[in-house]
Amino acid sequence: MPKINIIEEFKRLLEHREYSEFKDDFLSMDPADVADVLEHTEPEIQKQFLSFITAGQASEIIAEMEEADAEEVIDLFDSGEIAEILTEMAPDDRADIFREIDEGKHPEILAKLSDEDRIELNKLLGYEEDSAGDLMTPELCAVKADATVQEAIMAIANEEYNDPISMIFAVDHNMQLLGGINISELLSKSRNSKIGDVVDEVSVFARIDEDQESIANKFVKYDLFVMPVIDEDGTLVGRITADDIMEVMEEEAVEDIAHMAGAPDMETNEDSPVRVAALRLPWLFITMFAGILISIIIQKMIGLTQIEGLAAFVPVIMAMGGNTGMQASAITVRGIALGEIEFEQLFKISIKEVSVGILMGCVCGTLAGIMVWFNLHYFSTELSFDPIKLAAIVGVSMCSAMTFAALTGTLMPIILHKFKIDPALASGPFVTTGNDLSASLIYFLMCYVLLKL
Repeated sequence: MPKINIIEEFKRLLEHREYSEFKDDFLSMDPADVADVLEHTEPEIQKQFLSFITAGQASEIIAEMEEADAEEVIDLFDSGEIAEILTEMAPDDRADIFREIDEGKHPEILAKLSDEDRIELNKLLGYEEDSAGDLMTPELCAVKADATVQEAIMAIANEEYNDPISMIFAVDHNMQLLGGINISELLSKSRNSKIGDVVDEVSVFARIDEDQESIANKFVKYDLFVMPVIDEDGTLVGRITADDIMEVMEEEAVEDIAHMAGAPDMETNEDSPVRVAALRLPWLFITMFAGILISIIIQKMIGLTQIEGLAAFVPVIMAMGGNTGMQASAITVRGIALGEIEFEQLFKISIKEVSVGILMGCVCGTLAGIMVWFNLHYFSTELSFDPIKLAAIVGVSMCSAMTFAALTGTLMPIILHKFKIDPALASGPFVTTGNDLSASLIYFLMCYVLLKL
């Protein structure tokens, strides 16, 4: 069933108080799927849903949500309920969620945690963001090297872990890392063997302050499922698992794509058109100032006394339209790839991107018009056109081209996906060509209309 239909069914069952059917359909779903649905529902519906579940179920669902969405959901609880949910989480997830909670609630929440959980949480919060310490979980199974295989197996059985354990580490009496062994391999060893004799030396590990991108590269290079983390003294302090690294790799990939496309809102999942425009504009300013400079140079070479001088400003109009379209297209293609955007949402998404395009177009168009007028008024002596008219042509054309580019950059990938055409492969030529043609057409149409007035 498409995601949009699942969300509508989710809302319908709750709104009509069909609780029995709701529990059968949704409380049996995987937490990641429930989190996906909750991210697309209103706070009132989220609160109603959360009233049906235990703190343990809530912790699993919230841990699967995007940070911004998790923050909104966790705010629906009081401090006591938040503390109960955090207690049910793995230590690394607990620290991630705690960072998203309003700082004013921190003291009250910490006071309601157990001493052990509070000390552990404060320690994790003290590590540098995006480092191994920030990424790791301190939950691990470490046994002394002189312990037997049977004792190691019992050590696992006697503990309750929030994160699954797949490897046992051997340490000396000072918790210095000596080696590690997978549980599947451990079970095949003689129960009377010493752990120190059956473990393999760990040659790949993470230091507590190591950057997460470096760690992710090690996971890929050495095909790892788990990596121990040591401090500056070589003491074993935690472990990093493959599921954490998958999130890191996605985060790094999104960051790279966002920087390439000049769309930082891709990283923040920002929905407000004003905020989205504010995040994208700095990248567009670079293109605009460079484009205006080139256009002025071309205009000086051609000379404004000739009608061909109008063509000098075509490149900057096309460049601004192209960059705006690329930003919108990159956001949309990623959303389609992650299943976040469906054809049924076409109108809503289009309205948002058109709003963003208009806001950015008005800002850039106004600045471009002022720059063109300033150049023509103070640095050109023989003018065939009224400087105000030509400045208005550039400004209005830029605004129109950017708005149209934002719309086509959003519509084209969704429509192509609807017709089973890979939007990532096909939207580039369509969006780029369409924006170039439309930007040129809009500019020369504005020239014709305004110069006739």
